Amino acid sequence: MREVMREAVKSSMGKELELLAVHGGLECGVFKSKWPDMDMVTLGPVGLDVHSPDERLDLQSFDRCYELLKEFLRRL
Repeated sequence: MREVMREAVKSSMGKELELLAVHGGLECGVFKSKWPDMDMVTLGPVGLDVHSPDERLDLQSFDRCYELLKEFLRRL
């Protein structure tokens, strides 16, 4: 799935895939611990001041994420 995501990022965003380990991908770690051979990717928009009364979502990043998700699913 990483290769498909790499191609989708290149096509949709015009840049190379950046691999990051972040707190938001916590659930993937749980799945990976139970099924080590599982191929998976995760993506999401930018959240600001998460888990606080000032929590908000960067709507431009949501739009980019949605377009990327559509491109990724198209390529599967």
